[in-house]
Amino acid sequence: MQTTNHFRSLSLFFVFAYLITWCIWAPYYLPSLFPVSWHTDPVFHYAGLVGPLLASLLATAIQNGKAGIRLLVHRITTLGSSLWAILAALGIPFVVVLFSQIISAIVDHEPISLRGLSTSREMPGLSWFTFAAINIFVVGIGEEAGWRGFVLPRLQGSMTAMKASILLTIFWAIWHWPLFFYPLSGYYHMDIFGIAGWLFSLLLGSILFAWLFNSSGGSVLTCAIFHGMMDIMFISAFPNTHLASYNGMLITILGFVVINRFSAQNLSRKERIMTIE
Repeated sequence: MQTTNHFRSLSLFFVFAYLITWCIWAPYYLPSLFPVSWHTDPVFHYAGLVGPLLASLLATAIQNGKAGIRLLVHRITTLGSSLWAILAALGIPFVVVLFSQIISAIVDHEPISLRGLSTSREMPGLSWFTFAAINIFVVGIGEEAGWRGFVLPRLQGSMTAMKASILLTIFWAIWHWPLFFYPLSGYYHMDIFGIAGWLFSLLLGSILFAWLFNSSGGSVLTCAIFHGMMDIMFISAFPNTHLASYNGMLITILGFVVINRFSAQNLSRKERIMTIE
């Protein structure tokens, strides 16, 4: 019975998440229906990122009522029980970029520099505070409330954390597809090898998020901070030529460390989160 309820809940979520986000991103993949100025407008990009949050609230309200909404809001607004998970969410992205810059200095002879931090190539006029706030509260919470707050616990109720992360990655990847038509996104210029690398990084990211989610006792906010900090560090307009490649390499190493250190059952020293109401 619980498996049936989970399937119904997940089906509702995916329908809502895809429908909301893809409707908002329609100017990118249906350009003939919209003014030319909308085809590269980043407002639609960021507005679409709240689709998983809205979908999680709608699906939770339908399936679990007020009790489910209270639990979801609690997960979104609290940092959880693990101080080290919070520190990891804040610190790992910065450490990765720092080591990437060191590698760049050794291999490419480019200077170590934080110039460009919190500067967006997509929206260059933003202040550092606005850039950080958008990435943590719009990108981070907008996505993580859905993927980790709603989907992951339900998948983990019937499979291991590793299998749940792999399955979640498939749906997460499909959700992104309209961005491949958005010229200001990194997806637009990807070739087949770039797409393969992106899918692999998405899988490792899903594993890292599951590790943080389960380790923090189910804190969406911890995952949102990590997601936001990763975006701040990885899409900032640093001058280093190959920084993105080094970032990807280091995150890959970190992902394999987590896989090697923790069991596939929980991807954490704590029991995986399966409670939804």
